[in-house]
Amino acid sequence: MGIKRSTLNALHAFAFIKSGLEYGYGGAFSRTNPQASTDCSGVVGAASMYLATGDDRNLYMRHGSTESWRLDPDGRYAGLIKVDHPSQIPADAVLRAGFQHGGGGEYSHTACTIEHANWESRGTPGVLYGSAARGWNDGLFHEFWYMPGPVDNDLPDHVYPLPAGFFYGPHEGPECSISGLAGEHRHWTDGLRRWQAAAGIVQDGVYGPATAQKARELQRLAGFPVVDGLVGPKTWELAVKSTNGGGPVPNPTDPLASMTPEQRILHELTYRFRTRVATSGYTDTLAGYVLQIDKASHEIKLEQERQGRILDAVATKVGVAA
Repeated sequence: MGIKRSTLNALHAFAFIKSGLEYGYGGAFSRTNPQASTDCSGVVGAASMYLATGDDRNLYMRHGSTESWRLDPDGRYAGLIKVDHPSQIPADAVLRAGFQHGGGGEYSHTACTIEHANWESRGTPGVLYGSAARGWNDGLFHEFWYMPGPVDNDLPDHVYPLPAGFFYGPHEGPECSISGLAGEHRHWTDGLRRWQAAAGIVQDGVYGPATAQKARELQRLAGFPVVDGLVGPKTWELAVKSTNGGGPVPNPTDPLASMTPEQRILHELTYRFRTRVATSGYTDTLAGYVLQIDKASHEIKLEQERQGRILDAVATKVGVAA
């Protein structure tokens, strides 16, 4: 039996929320004090014990120090398994941890990677989640442990697949913006494909211009006060639940699968151009758009000629060459 998807999602959300806290040597996270923080081993211990037990009380407890893993004689501690070399970690591991053992305190360190996302607590700047944090295989580490998979997906297909506080959005967005371009795990990108299928656009699992535009269209039709094109839980439901009544989401064949790469590019460019027409304020036809653009250019030319005539008149009046 593997780790539940809902448990992993909850851990991702927890780590993201705690990111930004100050370093707390020897401390632990707290349910009652949101500012309470922990150190490097506090992060790795909380993550591994929570995954091992599914009990979120372990997120608010200490489970030893960095040296506790080194001293374990069986190569198993807090749900993690020790390996002699990083290459021995199986591909379906849900958590990987790296250790530097130097006797404890400032001479030891550890960090972990939960699926694709790093989680670490260090002296400066403190608790980090995502690309700013060290990963399990950072050059600082010389000992490696892992939590075995696989992941058991206990979330129905129609349920929003991302952790609380996360959304499908651009690659350049914050750590909670899932674009499909940053090595996110397959479950999350498959979720975006399901939304794209339900929304009737290309199912590539990537948040691109077509996905953003379709999300804006649905948000406008639903009367959202903020039309941002991001796919969060409410925008997810506009496509998935409205087309499937909350039941299983079909995974249809990509309607463009038979197209060549060149045809796909042309299709995408055409979609973007028509989107630009529809949002430009000009007549909502391709011909109208082109004619209006031509009209605008003509009006600019007339204005330039008018200003030229004014300049010529002033120059003549003062007796200078324009």
